[in-house]
Amino acid sequence: MRFYIILATLIVALIVIGYTGFRTAGGQTPPGKLPDAILKTPDQKNPQVIPVAGVAPISDPKIAAPAAPTNTRRFVGSFPTDSQNLNPITTQLLHACRRSFVWLGKDEIFQVSGQFIPGINLSLGIPTQDDHFHQQATAAWALARAARCTGEQRFHALASQAILAQLGSTTLNNQGGRSTLQIPITQCDPIGSAALLALAIAELPNPSTDLQARAVELTRFLAASSRGDGRICCDPNAPATVTEAEFAFLAYQAMLVSFDGKDTQLLVNLKKALEYYEKAVTGRTLVYYARMSAACSLAGLWVRDETIQNAVFRAADAVITQQYASSRDRDHWAGGFTSEWENLHSPPTISSAEGAKVLIHACQVIRQMERPDLEKYQHYQKRLIWSLQFVTYRLQYTESDTLHFDASFRPKVVGAFRPGLQGGSLRTTDTASTSLVLSDCLLHGFDRQN
Repeated sequence: MRFYIILATLIVALIVIGYTGFRTAGGQTPPGKLPDAILKTPDQKNPQVIPVAGVAPISDPKIAAPAAPTNTRRFVGSFPTDSQNLNPITTQLLHACRRSFVWLGKDEIFQVSGQFIPGINLSLGIPTQDDHFHQQATAAWALARAARCTGEQRFHALASQAILAQLGSTTLNNQGGRSTLQIPITQCDPIGSAALLALAIAELPNPSTDLQARAVELTRFLAASSRGDGRICCDPNAPATVTEAEFAFLAYQAMLVSFDGKDTQLLVNLKKALEYYEKAVTGRTLVYYARMSAACSLAGLWVRDETIQNAVFRAADAVITQQYASSRDRDHWAGGFTSEWENLHSPPTISSAEGAKVLIHACQVIRQMERPDLEKYQHYQKRLIWSLQFVTYRLQYTESDTLHFDASFRPKVVGAFRPGLQGGSLRTTDTASTSLVLSDCLLHGFDRQN
């Protein structure tokens, strides 16, 4: 009798398991939609990005009040130190990103004044003198990202000190209802300066009340510099240039980071800017496409709009035409982007990281679509991984490829990115910008091959 009772129990258990498995198998992702493994990120605790539902449609000239997006990032505050359970690509990018963060925070690079050295002349072993406000602000932004990603208090302290040092050298005046930003270095664009500082503060985990107030002032200055045609510039009478467009889209990025969904005019202005600079600007660069796509992907958190989405896809398709394929003669160029637009004989440089940034935001925009295009996503992701492998394998100094340096000098180099395949003086802004791109890819999970 006991035998029959046990047998009946086993039969019932098998039936229940089979039913559950049938229901699970029946829940497969339909064609035309990304698999859940791509759409979801494992860490839901901390903010930033990837909503795929609850986003209001956009209509011109008025935009419906959008719903607040559901923000998700993985690895926030906990970049894994054990790579045993990660795929090789993720492991490679994590190590490269952490090395670059550590390099920016080294005593030889970050000074007690809160300033970074501009770079290192490797031939002489001394700091370079080509300082620039934007370089300092970009490096501060990268350290703020390091604090957010790793959760390490040291990075938080260094980033805060760097931001305060930059803010201390600027003056925001309001005369006659018009704001002006005064910076200590001539020939430095105030729009780009304000945008970079605002982005650095926004990236910092739990910024102080004073820093938050300064960020509000900076974004108000950017908003006051916006024109009716979508331009953001200090002199509306001057002809538009690609440099102005690069800083304008950086400004839109800074304003959208703190966007609360109330003033939808910001989204309308971004659409106008896309149209204006598309017609007014020639000689576009990787930086132009990278900053434009970054602003558009942030706007995509709030609205679904074909104009914004297609602008990013055109940018991604354009930069892919500038990406080197593998060949017998130039295999070490594979994955990099030409350093001179439409000159497919110019060797790739560290600017290839900007091309990767465009592809990151193209993948992001696909995730935001009502019906994501899996084939397009996989195409962009493949090109993205390819480009980041070029940057990390070919251009970052590691322990193994710095053995030709003196042992006492080697720590000043490990973790930094060289400007190109032929070496040259290190520039702090190159390592800072590349670390932001690598961490973007990791935070949003575009390194995962599903």
